[in-house]
Amino acid sequence: MASHRRFSDIALDIGPASIAWCQFRRTAAGRVPHCCGAVFDGLRQRPEADLTSGRLLGRVARVAEQSRFRGRSVAIALKPPDVAFIPMTVPAALLEGPAAQRLTAMRFEAAREMQTDANSLLLDTLPLPPGNRNGQNTMIVAAPRDVVARWSGLLESVDLDLATVDTAPLAMLRAAAVGKTIEPNALWGVVDIGFSSSVVALAIGHAMVYVRLMAEAGDAATSAIAQTLNVDYGPAEIVKTRFAAADRLPEPAGDSVAPHEDPRAAAMIRTHFELIASEVSRAFAYALESYDNVVATALYLTGGGSEAREACEVFAHTLGIPVSRIEPPRSSADRALSDAELRRAAVAYGLALGDRA
Repeated sequence: MASHRRFSDIALDIGPASIAWCQFRRTAAGRVPHCCGAVFDGLRQRPEADLTSGRLLGRVARVAEQSRFRGRSVAIALKPPDVAFIPMTVPAALLEGPAAQRLTAMRFEAAREMQTDANSLLLDTLPLPPGNRNGQNTMIVAAPRDVVARWSGLLESVDLDLATVDTAPLAMLRAAAVGKTIEPNALWGVVDIGFSSSVVALAIGHAMVYVRLMAEAGDAATSAIAQTLNVDYGPAEIVKTRFAAADRLPEPAGDSVAPHEDPRAAAMIRTHFELIASEVSRAFAYALESYDNVVATALYLTGGGSEAREACEVFAHTLGIPVSRIEPPRSSADRALSDAELRRAAVAYGLALGDRA
């Protein structure tokens, strides 16, 4: 008789400036969130991206101690460049042959593309939808073993066990698709505007077809504001946050930081989103050229940068399709969270959705 765990793995989305989590509980009516949340560090200086930094380890440890997690098994979502997505054409004979032979051939192909040793890679594959004009039918998903080992060591140092390795693009798409009817020929996507990079993932129907890493992100915007206004990183982050907040923040009395309505900061932030939107527009154009009979339908935003007031407007103007933020459905487990905190947990929510055990 099949048995099911009552609680999913603890889904963690860990970044240089924030951490989000979600865990599901199985009930007679289906799976429901047991706990979801997110914390963000107010940045006074550029944070360390090193996974072994004391600040990052301390944040993970505090979340593990203070949250209502059940169990110690964790799921993580790798993001580019720690994971690569490589579309390829796999001959029918290879697809229909032994799985071991197929994976060996794909591992060598991935190693060639990534210019690394085949034995250093962990591998998975995803089917691409029919109709690709280049004949590509498979997406290789490859991650270096040492990247996974580093994550395992980080979690072990705070008494957690790495049980599942997923990818952030797939988790984002899962979260965005909740409660929506998606037609088989619909081309749609998600953009995660993070601290050190942004990622766009596109899908046709429910099949992911395209992933791209973009350098333009929150850190680049803050650095540009700091240089333009001639202030340090921390004050520039405050200026950016106050100007860009979806829910306007008041100007504190006695604040010596440059005014958050400074037109130069406004121009920097809008340019920041226009650059990302332009890259995403090219991604949609490429997918439309690569597949027959598909229609661009929608884009969803997530990540800290998506909280900016003008983000959806700029993307919609550039792409000419509806744009909105991912809004994970509310439950009793997250009633204490603000809307912004719940949105920051979108990747973790989608990661937890992928746990079918």
